[in-house]
Amino acid sequence: MVKVIRNEDPDDRIRREWAELLAEHMTTRSMSRKDLQHRLSEIGIEVTHQAISAWLRGTASPRPHTQAAIAYLLEAPPRALWPLHYGSAA
Repeated sequence: MVKVIRNEDPDDRIRREWAELLAEHMTTRSMSRKDLQHRLSEIGIEVTHQAISAWLRGTASPRPHTQAAIAYLLEAPPRALWPLHYGSAA
């Protein structure tokens, strides 16, 4: 049997980390996916529940202006939710 080793895409790893951080902050603030969607809508940012689910799975990430809005709603510094990893590709 041959074991195939897949090189992990650094972007995938970063999105997964962002997903974990977003989920942690949402839990800390007792904010559900529906709550987040509603609060974003209140400030003029329309997102689907599918988009939020993708963010929390780490298969997609919010656009920068949406990241800033989410950080504001969760009362967290943007880089606490979406840290940058320059030169950390494995």
